Amino acid sequence: MNILKSIEDKIKQKYSSLEHVLVQDQSHMHHAANDSLTHLRIELVCPSFSGQPLLKRHRELQELLKNELSQIKAFSFQLITPKEWANRGNTSTPSPTCVGHKKKSDLK
Repeated sequence: MNILKSIEDKIKQKYSSLEHVLVQDQSHMHHAANDSLTHLRIELVCPSFSGQPLLKRHRELQELLKNELSQIKAFSFQLITPKEWANRGNTSTPSPTCVGHKKKSDLK
């Protein structure tokens, strides 16, 4: 099974009241080799996050996806409540540009 599909399926099983789900491969933004999954972004809007500290939300998702995440170099979570989502205008925040990887030609 495709790892992105596996992640999305697990998330949808765990959080049945999701209002927004984004599971996005961002490897292309980090000079990764073709067809490699190295960087992942997960954005969830769920009422069950209400009243939970952000750290608890992250730990819960990391535990759920520990097998899948062990195969990925870096991941970003945006785990927010519907109220937090509304405060953002019901839109995703853009991912920052990769600054940690320089091309060999830039190192001269």
